[in-house]
Amino acid sequence: MSVGIIVPLPAYTLNPTFIAKKAEELGFESLWYHEHPILPVTSASPFPATGGEIPWTYRHFTEPYISLAMAAAVTSKIKLGTGIT
Repeated sequence: MSVGIIVPLPAYTLNPTFIAKKAEELGFESLWYHEHPILPVTSASPFPATGGEIPWTYRHFTEPYISLAMAAAVTSKIKLGTGIT
């Protein structure tokens, strides 16, 4: 069975090279980054869950293609991809 992992959003505190090396070392088949690199930082309508303001974490998502490039530079076997869950 092939098992992969997906990096959670937001992942701004997680170093992509560390995650990729560790995932490959542990035998995971693939590493996935979410494909949501562009999100609003302001909105004309209020955000419902916070009383209006867009949550701070929404402004700090990991850019998937840069993260995957960093992962590719330090791994040799693990498959890399983007995905929406």
